[in-house]
Amino acid sequence: MIALLAKRRFAIEDGGLIATGDTKFHPKDDNSDPRPVMIRIWMGTLLLAILAALIAVLAVLYNLSRTGRLSQALLVNQLNIDVLELSTTLTPYSIIPTLIAVAVKLWFRASAETFKRLQPFVSIADSPSSTSDSVSAEYANTPIALASIKALKHSHWILALIGAGAFVTEALGMSALWDREVQDTSHTFNLSRQLEIRSSPQLFHHPRVHTALSANEAVLKSVFDASLQNWLYGATIELTQSASTPPWSKDTWSFVPLDSQVTQEAASGLNSTGRNITFETPAIRARLECLVVDYASNKSAWLVETDFGNKTAWNRTNAPAGLDHGYYLNDLAARGPGLRTVACCANETQQGFGDAVVGYWTDTSSSTIPLSMQAKWIVGRPLNESYTQSPTVHGGIAYDRWIWPEAPQIVAIDCTPIIEQAEASVIVDFETGLIYDYEILEAPQNATNAWTDFYFYHGDDTSQAAHWQENITTSYGYIFWDSLLTAANAGALVNNKLLYSAPEDLSDGIFNFRGPGLNTDFMSYSMLAMANNSKEALLDLTTLMEFANKTFGIFFKHFASEEVNSTAGGRVYQPIGEKLPSDLGPVTYGSKITANQGALALQNTITPTPKDTQANLIIPIEQLIMSPIAFFLSISLLSFLILTTIIMYSVNRTRYKTLPRDVDTLASMIAFIHGSEKLLAWSRDSQHSGAWYRSWTSKSQPAEDREMKAQMGNFYDLEGRERWGIELVGTMNPRPRQAARNDSSEVDMQEVGDISKSEMQDADDTNVDGGDTSGVRSALLGRFDWEVRRVGAIRRKPVPE
Repeated sequence: MIALLAKRRFAIEDGGLIATGDTKFHPKDDNSDPRPVMIRIWMGTLLLAILAALIAVLAVLYNLSRTGRLSQALLVNQLNIDVLELSTTLTPYSIIPTLIAVAVKLWFRASAETFKRLQPFVSIADSPSSTSDSVSAEYANTPIALASIKALKHSHWILALIGAGAFVTEALGMSALWDREVQDTSHTFNLSRQLEIRSSPQLFHHPRVHTALSANEAVLKSVFDASLQNWLYGATIELTQSASTPPWSKDTWSFVPLDSQVTQEAASGLNSTGRNITFETPAIRARLECLVVDYASNKSAWLVETDFGNKTAWNRTNAPAGLDHGYYLNDLAARGPGLRTVACCANETQQGFGDAVVGYWTDTSSSTIPLSMQAKWIVGRPLNESYTQSPTVHGGIAYDRWIWPEAPQIVAIDCTPIIEQAEASVIVDFETGLIYDYEILEAPQNATNAWTDFYFYHGDDTSQAAHWQENITTSYGYIFWDSLLTAANAGALVNNKLLYSAPEDLSDGIFNFRGPGLNTDFMSYSMLAMANNSKEALLDLTTLMEFANKTFGIFFKHFASEEVNSTAGGRVYQPIGEKLPSDLGPVTYGSKITANQGALALQNTITPTPKDTQANLIIPIEQLIMSPIAFFLSISLLSFLILTTIIMYSVNRTRYKTLPRDVDTLASMIAFIHGSEKLLAWSRDSQHSGAWYRSWTSKSQPAEDREMKAQMGNFYDLEGRERWGIELVGTMNPRPRQAARNDSSEVDMQEVGDISKSEMQDADDTNVDGGDTSGVRSALLGRFDWEVRRVGAIRRKPVPE
């Protein structure tokens, strides 16, 4: 049998023993690489290329993110998926980096696990190594996070670095790199403007008027409108109910509007649904400059004390019952809109009289520059009706007096209007006219064109007959001022009693508020609302001035914004370059041409606003923003993995080439140790594996174990045959047994040292029967030191890369 087997060759393939003469055996190519795929150099090169590519891609994406060019792309969009009535949202910018990070982690961990499995074999490939650092070193059951620490204990530096790299991959989560934000991008385009602030007064055609007062009434009738769309209602609602501001206005500023259709056509070339544009446009506002009226120190200037016991002025029929003395407001303090005197409204209940307020803005000027008005705020407890004084007191005229049992409190301010304009930059939704933000680019200047024409008549024919058909020009400043201060008495326009001195018409409730304890115009009521309906708050002069100024500006803003179109303009805006008709004729008064020709004399000196301007279309887009901290952290981790990969695949390459096969199955492991009698005998009495934490808690090895070394290569077994595998080695040369005779059917066991064949058999029998194995260990290892004698290189030729 021995002679027959000696003529045959055998090989181990895929864990099985196959004879070369077997027809099923096909010898492998000598150039084939038996090493695991994960540690081959081409796998390392590929992994290195992928890591380097990731760094390059991240660097490019980071640069795009910083410059705002990472937008409107596939990565930015969200994918909405509906499956089985369940809805979910997928974000590619988070999923794709996560998948890449997981792939890198799995790839690197697979490589690390392979190197970790082969480390005990590689450590004894070139030279002997202690058993504790080689055949007893156990990494397979050790978590990757602790493999580096264990490798450091055994001085396996490369494996320690590989374990650190595998641990780093756990922190590599590139999905945290991104954050999606909505940012505005700006695109510049040319824009055409149609309107400018009015420099030409408005022209009104009204026949058969013959005084300036009649002209005043004719113009104001066209301003008032009882509908809820009137600018007076709009301003009051904004101030009292925090309603939205008119288009093309914000705070107290009104901005020259654009034609939304023209703007949309100009922006259509940008292929965007964005509607927010930024451009420069003229802005206009109105404000008040006020001074305090000192009523507190001089009550007689506004309040009259009366004695109801004076039989000349009062009698039992016209005096309030139960009062000896009382007060009433004098003509100046009691003046409401126009020349009307206030006569309302008490706050009388069953429990008595409560607080009542009176608030009006009254024109105190002669309707010429400088204009002025007085804002009054009166708080007290008046009686519920008026009482008529005897006509003998005022030269035969009987006046109705609104009686106050106690002197009321009054504050007042005298104010002058100022209308000013400036260039502004605005951000606006050009379709709705909603102003998002604005910036005044220069110091506001007085809008002198607001006051050029004060109800001027025009005509070439200065005869009295022609005067009946003349036209009227009025600047928007006068129109606003007069309509604001006479609105509370607008009903008098119908009866042509606008300037008729009499008690207020309590049936006229269009532009005022009258009720128990309240009698105010729209402006005073708005200030009361801003003061949270505190009557006493407006007795503070600073508060009164602040609220009056804001109220005046808000009302002017609504006045300027009403009925504006791109063709005809509006009350405050006109088409660019508009002038009065050339055949309008000069300004006349009576039968003479006046020296003051108003806007007619100035219109040829005014430079029109440029029609073309540049605008920026603000387009909100979704962008990916890369966190700088996450970016540099990812780059650092990837750089460390690249360094680890280079070392992992370049160091110890020659050692890995000496491995004839992988060590991934039980059969492959047996192939390394099946002829290693000393190693097998030593391992029977030793504990070398178990839970990963055993190595940290187990006692130190015996001294004789620490002196033992193992090596992988050629060695002689106990019968003197040359083998290849892993075996223990020592410091003394062995005395090999005599080689077996070729012509004998069996090999006679000769005594080796002091151990005979029978003793060996007894030792084996003892081991098999479950006896103490220490005898075997002592017999084989206690009396001898072994050493491997390598015969040249390994039989298996090194594998080229």
